[in-house]
Amino acid sequence: MLRATAQCVSSQAMKTRAIAQGTTLRAFSKSADDDQYDLNRDVEVPKSEKRMSALLRRIADSIDAGKGWRITVQGVTLKVPENAECSVEHEREDGFENIELQFKWPIGAKILKKAKAEVAKD
Repeated sequence: MLRATAQCVSSQAMKTRAIAQGTTLRAFSKSADDDQYDLNRDVEVPKSEKRMSALLRRIADSIDAGKGWRITVQGVTLKVPENAECSVEHEREDGFENIELQFKWPIGAKILKKAKAEVAKD
């Protein structure tokens, strides 16, 4: 099986917001409804080779067309914009090789608004 890793939050952006708020940002509720707004989300979803190749083709087609694309990862649907920053990461540790394809973009206004509201409650 191949593994896909979705990382949708920049740790630097989280630190910047935490400093601006004068507090530490915490994870929100882990319920399915609130997971969309969890700033500390880091999810890994196993995929079969067939499903991974179909996903990679769909992503490649969107990039070639200069369009954004959507992906749902454990109940959270993300819209990856056409100008997302793309990178390849290689790690080697504990006897394993690891390649991650990463797409990074700023967190949306709706998520930031919810995060600020949660921080203000504390």
